[in-house]
Amino acid sequence: MIVLLYAFILRAILLEQKQQTLLEEQIASLEALAGQQVLPTRQAELATAQAELLAAQFAFPREVDTTEVLAHVVATADDNRVDLRKVQARDPVTVTLGEGTYRMFAYDVEVEGELNTISTFLTALESGPIGTLTLDQIRLAAQPESETVYRVSLVVQVYVR
Repeated sequence: MIVLLYAFILRAILLEQKQQTLLEEQIASLEALAGQQVLPTRQAELATAQAELLAAQFAFPREVDTTEVLAHVVATADDNRVDLRKVQARDPVTVTLGEGTYRMFAYDVEVEGELNTISTFLTALESGPIGTLTLDQIRLAAQPESETVYRVSLVVQVYVR
């Protein structure tokens, strides 16, 4: 009985090895065929990505007008019906992103409002006219005195070359 079981297992192993060999041959032929067609496509994609990177590097302004950033924050808060509680500039810092070195100007911002107005405020703030503006460290807290009012604190960051 044990000999019959071993014979069955051996036969299954041999069939599996044969099937694996056939699959490896098929994969090798597909890789050879794909390699001939994929390489030029990948080279073109690489050239496009490098051009986009170069364009993005030139998109970063050389300086930032703090009054423009603050005006954008204030106007966006007003347009989206949130109460601006705080906006304060931090000292600029130098950061490295990828292979580039940039100056980052950060502003602490705090607003209060309903969830829907806060959501539209954040979206409008980030998609505004300052192309290198990002939002970071967003914290949302319910206000105990109201069921509909929330307070959001965040850091607005603007990057320059």
